[in-house]
This record gives sequence, C-alpha cells and structure tokens, in this order.
Amino acid sequence: MKTLLMFLPLVIGFVLLAVIVNDLKHPLVQHESCRLIGRGAAVQAFKSSARMLFKEGTNMANDIGFNCPAKGNLLVNQTVPLPLKPKQTIDLETKHYHYLPERYYLFLNVVNPKQD
Repeated sequence: MKTLLMFLPLVIGFVLLAVIVNDLKHPLVQHESCRLIGRGAAVQAFKSSARMLFKEGTNMANDIGFNCPAKGNLLVNQTVPLPLKPKQTIDLETKHYHYLPERYYLFLNVVNPKQD
C-alpha cells in the first residue's frame, strides 16, 4: 500500500503529461480570410464592438482591427513594422484544443518591391 501511495503521484503526472502532449499534437485547425479595417486611431470607434485577441501593450497606435466572416470584428494590439492598407486581406489560423486555450496566428501577405 505504501508503494502505491508513493508512486501514484508520479503515474498521475505522466498521464497528465501524455494527455497534454496528445492535445498539442492533434489540434483542430481552422483557416479564415479576414479584411483589415485599420490601425491606430482609425479603429477607436471600432474598438467597442471588437473582441480582443492579443494585447502586446497599452500603446493605442499599435491597435489593428480586422473583420472576419465567421468570427466578426477582431482587434489585436501588436507592433507590426510593415505598412498595412485598409481592406488588405489577413489570414487567421485558429487552433482549438480540448484542454488548452485556443491559439491564434495571423499571416500577412507581403510583396517586396523591386530594388533598383
């Protein structure tokens, strides 16, 4: 009985680790094409109806708003050193897990101009 009580926490720990690793290996992945609304001061009116996905800081100049057909209005506060134009498309990838929180990935299509 003492041996069982001694090794039971270790067995439970390995089972939990196996469940989490299995959850990480097999997420439900959804892709969605979203349209950029604006950034900075252009999204202040949009902010009240949007759902915040990610917040890097409190600088309102880094706010980026976009509209997705299935998820609706979304907002991200992140530093993006690239020029973004309204109505530009952004690909949103959502990973759903059973036990872990959802993860969001934003993909921006960028075309490098030719350098002379």
